[in-house]
Amino acid sequence: MDSTATSMDDALQRRLDRLTVLGVGLLVAVVSLGLTTAGEESLVSLVSVLAVAGVAAVLLSSATD
Repeated sequence: MDSTATSMDDALQRRLDRLTVLGVGLLVAVVSLGLTTAGEESLVSLVSVLAVAGVAAVLLSSATD
């Protein structure tokens, strides 16, 4: 395997790690808001913000790798 393939594998692994962290954070937020009584409106806002942040993080990581 040449160095280009190795660096691409490393970049892919870093992106997957970031997506995993974002996914776990989203899951924790959804569960915690689901346990509150007035969490529905907050949940929609939070999911929207986290989705945009996740897309931005992936796009920025693609630009910097």
